[in-house]
Amino acid sequence: MISAGSPDPTDGDYVEIWSPASVTASWEQTLLDLSAYHGQTIYIAFRYEGSFAHTWHLDDVSVSVQTPPTKTLNLTDVRLEHLFVTGTGGLMNQAYNAGGPQYTAPTADVIIVELHDAATYATVLRTYTGVALSQTGTASIPDIDLPDGNYRITIKHRNSIETTSMLPVDFTGAIVSYSFGTQASAYGNNLKLIDGFYCIFGGDVNQDGQVEGLDVSEIENGVNAFSTGYLPIDVDGDGSLGISDYSIWENNNNT
Repeated sequence: MISAGSPDPTDGDYVEIWSPASVTASWEQTLLDLSAYHGQTIYIAFRYEGSFAHTWHLDDVSVSVQTPPTKTLNLTDVRLEHLFVTGTGGLMNQAYNAGGPQYTAPTADVIIVELHDAATYATVLRTYTGVALSQTGTASIPDIDLPDGNYRITIKHRNSIETTSMLPVDFTGAIVSYSFGTQASAYGNNLKLIDGFYCIFGGDVNQDGQVEGLDVSEIENGVNAFSTGYLPIDVDGDGSLGISDYSIWENNNNT
C-alpha cells in the first residue's frame, strides 16, 4: 500500500497498489513501478490479510531510481539575421567583442534553447544556456533527460526575437533532429527570408518579444556613451555601434 499524504495508516490515505495472486511457501521477488509518484514524498506500508498464518516475513525492501536514457537534440538551419552573410551559402559571421571574435571558430554565437510542454507552452521543462551555434547554423545539446514524448523547441538569443517550433517535436529515441530551414518550421511563420535562407529576426535588444522604440532607445544610449564590446545593443554583432545596428532595428521595427 502507498500513501502520498500521512504515514498514519488510520488516516485513510493509503491505497492498494499490489496484492499477490496467491500465497506460496517460498520467497518471491516483486517489482513495483512507482513512477506515478515521481517528485512526491511517499509512504509505503505492507498489510497481511489472512486467517491461517502465525507469522509473515519481508526481506530486502528497497526503492531505486531508474534514470531514463538521455537524448541528443541536433538543431540545423538556425540562422541569426544580424550575423548572416549574403552570398556565402548560408554562413554567419562570428559575433565580435571590442577586440575580435567573442568565441572560437566555428562558433558564431551562443543561444538559449528551451523545451516546453506540448500541451501547456508556459511550462518550461528544460533550459539550456550557452549553447554554441556554429557559423553554418547548427547546434547540438547532449544528455537531455526527458522521457519519450512531444515537446516544443524555443530558441532565444541576446538581441533576437524568440522563435519556437511550429509544432511539438517528437522526442522518441536517442537522437532528435529539427530544422528551422523553412518558414513553416517556426510558430507563426516567424522567420525572415534573406538570400534564400530563413533567419531569426534581429533587433529585440530588450528581449520583450518585439522590435520597437524601446530597443532603439537603448541603442542610442550606447552610441552616445561610445559603447563597444559584446553587447545586446550591438545588433549587428561587430563589436561596435553604428548605422548598421540602426538599419537592422529599422527594418524589423513593428514587423
